[in-house]
Amino acid sequence: IFADAFMLAHVMDEMTDTEARRHLVHVYDLGIAPEADKRGYMVMEYVQGTTLAAQFASYQRVPVPLMLKWARQLCTALQGLHALPQPVLHRDLKPDNVLLGVDRQVRIVDFGLAARLLQQGHVAGITGTLAYMSPETILGLSTPASDVYSIGLILYQGLTGQHPFAHLIPPTSMPTEQYS
Repeated sequence: IFADAFMLAHVMDEMTDTEARRHLVHVYDLGIAPEADKRGYMVMEYVQGTTLAAQFASYQRVPVPLMLKWARQLCTALQGLHALPQPVLHRDLKPDNVLLGVDRQVRIVDFGLAARLLQQGHVAGITGTLAYMSPETILGLSTPASDVYSIGLILYQGLTGQHPFAHLIPPTSMPTEQYS
């Protein structure tokens, strides 16, 4: 979790897009406390509210205007991450990793699997939550479009009340790296 906070803190320092920053959970400070047996600490924004997963469960089908508002906020945050000089891919976007504050604004959390885009134009490795993974991520070649794909699945689920691939069973011969 410390690497998660470090990545997010570094991204926040780089990001100049204030609208995109508004939709990411802020890390205010992190470090090692020598006076506390060298324990790591982090000071993050507290977001009072719920997750999109909880909202999906309570609504069954999210009203279109509300779902589009949330989707636009998610896309704004991703645009900020992907527009950095060295773009950052989240690689684990799902309703559980999107907080909805009492201000009704979404904030993306859990940057534990986030990575910088490589010069080859992709991030290697199969990681994330299988149900929200893009086909190219399953092949170990995540791109910015992989995060957009995950948002498409979130949109579909919010609007219909079900995941588009809930009826499918993943193949057992898939490579296994880091699934949640």
